[in-house]
Amino acid sequence: MTAPLRIPARPEMVLGEGTVDELPALVRRLGGDAAFLITDRGLVAAGVAGLVAGRLEAAGLRTGVHDGIGANPSAADVLAGSDALRSFGDCVIVAVGGGSPIDAAKAIALHAANELPPPDQPSGRVPNVVGVDPRGLDALADWSDGLAPAGPLIAVPTTAGTGTETNGFAVIDDHAARRKRYVGHPSALPRFAVLDPALTMTAPPHVTAACGIDVLAHAIESLQARTGNAYSAALGLEAVRLVVAHLPAVVADPNDRAGRSAMLLAAHLAGLAFATTGLGTAHAIGHALSARYGTPHGVALAAVLPLVVRLNAPERVDATARIATAAGVAPDRVEHAVTDLQERSGMHPTMRDLGVERADLPALADAALADVVIDNAPRVPARRELVDLLDGAF
Repeated sequence: MTAPLRIPARPEMVLGEGTVDELPALVRRLGGDAAFLITDRGLVAAGVAGLVAGRLEAAGLRTGVHDGIGANPSAADVLAGSDALRSFGDCVIVAVGGGSPIDAAKAIALHAANELPPPDQPSGRVPNVVGVDPRGLDALADWSDGLAPAGPLIAVPTTAGTGTETNGFAVIDDHAARRKRYVGHPSALPRFAVLDPALTMTAPPHVTAACGIDVLAHAIESLQARTGNAYSAALGLEAVRLVVAHLPAVVADPNDRAGRSAMLLAAHLAGLAFATTGLGTAHAIGHALSARYGTPHGVALAAVLPLVVRLNAPERVDATARIATAAGVAPDRVEHAVTDLQERSGMHPTMRDLGVERADLPALADAALADVVIDNAPRVPARRELVDLLDGAF
């Protein structure tokens, strides 16, 4: 008997220029008369956070801003944000930024609601499910037994990359273990996702490129995942088509508003796809690189994505052929198409560019194999195979 297809909950999404103006009404739809922005200092400096806060204040909503989120959010970021949120009081949380502020906002919302300890306590492997216990990340929790839900959250992405607005979990740095950990709960799923391309205009070209490669990796890994299905494939294939059609142009012309909108949609579709299937080997490696070297997520993925596509292609022949069609290439040219897209977008780093030494490769391979996202790959590579793949990225 075929297992039933289950589609996870998703936020109500609004896409288009000027949709940031709808935020006050969305806050009130959630029963709020106050909004607490979680963002980063770069977006404050760029004026984006102030623009969003201004819309909320002009509508008569009590508004606070917390900008203490780092590029790879840590337990310390979560604790500081949780304290600030509790001090502000009852509100709707508005997460403004790329993947880091939005991920941090989910963990902060859960922590503040439950007065939990830091989310980086040592543990073994954590299951790749929304519902990992943030009290220690070492066990599944019975979320119906005594855990308060996170406060209502609205996500406002300012980059077209992570698709984190589509799911209820966060990726948090565990500095002590030098790895990423997962914190999540169904209540941390954003209620609304506001995709306004005007808010992405300040992202510099290298950030736009890195985020776009993240979108492509989400789509391809979802399509090649062992858990792929018709729903995720429809989303992932359109995401691939949009990225191939628009990413180089948007990198070349940051004012390409139609392209910015298309990339936001691609990121959202790819996020919905991987929320259904999980990710795979490229993300396991990317998490290991970011945790060890502080490498921006999309840059880390770009270093290995073509090689992972080659690794997985024999295991997912039909899916890879469909990716080829979406990318406009022959089935045996997908790896080359990814490399070409990265080169045209100025985002084709090597391991050497990231500061990796060959002596580090076994430890990186071990960290990737310990990351639960690799379980979704069509075939989990052996340790030696993974070391060789990393070596090929020099």
